[in-house]
Formats: sequence, structure tokens, C-alpha cells
Amino acid sequence: MKFECDQPRKLLRILLLVLLAYWALQHLTWIAGLVGTVLRVLSPLLLGVCFAFILNVPLRSIETAWSLTFKKGGVWADRLKRPICLAISLGIVLTLLCILLFLMLPELEKTITLLVEGLPTYLQRIEEWWNETATSLPFFDRLQTSLTIDWDKLTDSIVSIISQGSIDVVNTTVNFTTSLFNGVVNVILAVTFALYILSRKEKLGAQFLQIGHTYLPHRFVDRTKEVCALSNQIFSKFIIGQVTEAAILGVLCFIGMWLLRLPYALMISVLVGVTALIPVFGAFIGAGVGAFLIIMVDPLKALWFLIFLILLQQVEGNLIYPKVVGKSVGLPGIWVLAAVTIGGGAFGLIGILFAVPIASVLYYLLKEDLKEKESSKEMQSK
Repeated sequence: MKFECDQPRKLLRILLLVLLAYWALQHLTWIAGLVGTVLRVLSPLLLGVCFAFILNVPLRSIETAWSLTFKKGGVWADRLKRPICLAISLGIVLTLLCILLFLMLPELEKTITLLVEGLPTYLQRIEEWWNETATSLPFFDRLQTSLTIDWDKLTDSIVSIISQGSIDVVNTTVNFTTSLFNGVVNVILAVTFALYILSRKEKLGAQFLQIGHTYLPHRFVDRTKEVCALSNQIFSKFIIGQVTEAAILGVLCFIGMWLLRLPYALMISVLVGVTALIPVFGAFIGAGVGAFLIIMVDPLKALWFLIFLILLQQVEGNLIYPKVVGKSVGLPGIWVLAAVTIGGGAFGLIGILFAVPIASVLYYLLKEDLKEKESSKEMQSK
């Protein structure tokens, strides 16, 4: 069998890839440590790129409105367009964050205070419920006979755990303060990077294109440009759709809880809306925390809350999500779950939020490549 001229090169590439994969498997710990160090050093820049993607969504709309409003504004309008629109975009995002904190923090503080003060009452209610259930159901009666619970001792143990936990919190204050300071510094640097990127995004894009065309093949640069444009489009639609869907879900949750006279309606609705930004697992997080808070007041109302939220999730998944988000992501459900799992395990909350659009871009590119390969095979067969 006679090899074509490009087949030895393909075999050499495959051999090199196999050797590289074997070496990587033998040095996984070292590679993981190196990647972790690089990500830790570059975290402000990477976080700044994420912030830039988010801020760019309202920035483009505001700049479009500015251009329509000051169509004949002259040179001064063009010079003031970017800084003013960027400041407005940053102000909108910060205002939304402050509103969320203003709605949640007072309710959360009140809830924690009530939980701590009412702990003995909650345990007494559980004891009464246990005794009533035991007298009405034979199974619980036999279980109560074989399992004796000293409620006073249980209360003392919980209070002791809380007290010991307070001592541990005091002992770790220094470490927490240091971590908090580092986090604040990283966020400030990230916001600075994001503002710089957005203020000069056209110039930075032209510089990257110039470097690429100088040192890389033109076909590769053009393909990279297409992928970046596709990624920007998918990310923008994903962010707009997720935020809109979360807002609608939060409002509907508040209306339903208010009509059902459920406690903590405002705080839980905000929590459900915020956690809805997390694909797949967000709804379970909001439902679990909300049910835990309500069950301390009335277990029956907690059950009604779970039933209501399950029905609301069905409406959201079958009506709201397809209409609002549509097919902007274009990713099958199984790959959404896989992307969220891998992204969350590798990069935490940031990985969960950005895993779905990244996977959507890769999925789209794979489909396009498969179509090209199939069409080329059909052409060769003809």
C-alpha cells in the first residue's frame, strides 16, 4: 500500500499527541499545580474579561441609544460617547447589585435572629409533632419505643455547638480578613481591567489582529475572529436571556408566595431569582434554602411552598425559558448538565455561570466541522 505524502505527517502528529498525553498522565499533580498557580496569578485579568463581557451587554445598547439621540452632536458627542455610556453601564450593574443586597440582607439578618432566638421553640414543636405522629401511626409508635430522644439534652448540645462555633469563628477572623482583603483587591483590579478593555476594545481588537496577521497564518486568524464573534453573540444572548428569565421567575415567585401568605416572600423570591442565574442546579438551591426557612415557621407552609415552586418551575421550563432565552444556547440538556458539572468542579461559581455558553460555542463549532467533513466526503465520492 502506497502512502500519500501527507499521511506520514498525520501519523507523526498522532504519535506526538499520544506521547504528550502519556507524559501528562504521568505528571498530573505537577500540571494541576502549575495550572492552579497560573490561574491564581491571572485571576484578576480573567475576572476582568468576564466583567467586560457582562458590562458590554448594556454598553452596546446604551451606545446605540446615544448615537440615535446625538446623531448631529458633532465631535464632542463622539468623544463623550464611550466614557459616559460606560459609566452608565457600570452604574446600572452596581445599582442592581445594591438593590439585591438591600432586599436580602435585612430579611436575612432578621431571619437569622429569629432562628437563634426561637431554637428552643422549634425543637419543642418538632417534639410535639413527633409525639402526635407516634400516637396516630403504629410504625412511629414502635420507632419511638425503640428510639428515645432526650430533647433537653439535644437542645443543650445544639447550643453548645453554636457556642463552640462562635469561638472557632473568632479564632479564624485573621484568616478571613486576609482572604477578604485579597478578594476585594482582586475585584478592584478586575473592574479596572474590564473598564480599560471596554474603553479601548476597538483599538485592542485591531492590535490583536495586527499581531495575528504578522505572526500567524491568515486563515487561522480569520477563523479565530469568526469564533470570537460567535462567542460574543452567544454570550450576550445567554446573559440577556438568563437575567430576564431570573427577573420574571423572581416576580412570579413573589406574587405566588404573597397570594399563598407564605413567610419571607420577598427574601425567598429574590433568592430564587438570583439562583435561577445558575443553570440546572439553581432552582434546587433556591427551593432548598426557602423550604428550610419556612419550615422553621410552619412545616405545612413549607410543603405548600415546595409544591408551588415545583409547579412554577414547570411553567418556567416549558413556557418562560423557551420564549425568553429561546435557542440562543442551542445546547442539548445532557450537555448542559455536563457543562455545569465540569465547570463548577473546575472553577466554582464562575465556571457554573460560563460553562454553558462556552460549551454552546464548542458544540456549534463541532457541528459546523462535521457538516464540512460530511460535505467534503460527499464531493469526493461523486
